Amino acid sequence: MRVECCVNCFCNPYIIQLIETEGYVSDCSYCESENIEVLSVEALGDFIRKCLSKAYKNATTDDIPYYVYEKSNKVYTIEEVLRWDEEIFSGNLENNGRVESLLSDLMKESGPSLRDIAQGEDDEFEGGDALLILKDSFFISDYNQYQYDWEDFTYTVKHVNRFFDVKGDRKREDLLRRFDQFFEQMTKEIPNGHLFWRGRLNPTGQYETILQKTMECGPPPRNKATSLRMNPAGISYFYGAEDIETSSKEIRDSDGSLTIYGLFETKKSLRIVDLSEIPYVHIGSIFSSEYNHELHGAKHFLRSFRNEISKPINEEEAQIEYLPTQILTEYIRLKGYDGVRYGSSLTTGFNITLFCGPSKELQEDDWVIENLQIPIFTEWLKLINFQAGK
Repeated sequence: MRVECCVNCFCNPYIIQLIETEGYVSDCSYCESENIEVLSVEALGDFIRKCLSKAYKNATTDDIPYYVYEKSNKVYTIEEVLRWDEEIFSGNLENNGRVESLLSDLMKESGPSLRDIAQGEDDEFEGGDALLILKDSFFISDYNQYQYDWEDFTYTVKHVNRFFDVKGDRKREDLLRRFDQFFEQMTKEIPNGHLFWRGRLNPTGQYETILQKTMECGPPPRNKATSLRMNPAGISYFYGAEDIETSSKEIRDSDGSLTIYGLFETKKSLRIVDLSEIPYVHIGSIFSSEYNHELHGAKHFLRSFRNEISKPINEEEAQIEYLPTQILTEYIRLKGYDGVRYGSSLTTGFNITLFCGPSKELQEDDWVIENLQIPIFTEWLKLINFQAGK
């Protein structure tokens, strides 16, 4: 006798679509719906097994000893995955108490027959009794495709080729393009009127007029721009902080130092990438044809990426270690953003780097000013407070 379940037994859209596409009209053996689209339990169970295999494997047959998984609370029953994580069963079926019965039949009817088992075929899901682990769960936090790509990119620009893509199969822009989907989620609008502090140590100019104060607190001339976390030498950006304490720490202010601080207000709305944010990664249902198991690794990578962007860099190593973030910043600028926000390595505060450069008053190359692709910082920012002291 053929046992069948219907669309009313489920709430997962992919399972419902399968029943509607490949099923037929009959009466349901579980929720007792009549004259409705149904599919044999064997056929649907086979689909469920294939989908489970995208993400899970039997914990007792993995290379990692089972007790290690058990201690880490990374072991799941098939019922936990299907009933609570994927939530495939309808409220109607839950209410009439037939979930366990249907789940048992789905796994047993779709598994190998007793004859097949006698001939040596294994049932990975043990008729529904297997304990499951997420594939690569013990390695995915450190070894995943997103981590591989970032490490490939950073090693390449540090030690292989910096200015041209000599390796034709792994272009830098292709590696960075994988992160576009996350940058979109990390986009943040800085409103008109937002405030940033910028500090300078041992200024050399005058600061009597508002113009002189503005110039002294602004980005350095391009020929004096040193290599920093977000810019290579010779490219001048505006570096600021969201509080004066962070600004002070970033310029290594100490007692006795001659310092100036400017509080700047944005004159327009700016669109930035907030690298301190960990974007939400929607992995999706294992029953979807678009399910991507790699995205489990993306969740782990994005946490480590946020920390790496802000990690302290030894001054002797900075020239090499800053290269990946400098190129990343230029890529973000290429995508049309106005800057980046990131956590300070010295405080719990946040820094901002805006892709706007020094004013014409600080340039010797006046004749090229009109052709610059980097806006002058005074077009974006206005000095509203100035402090000087030791």
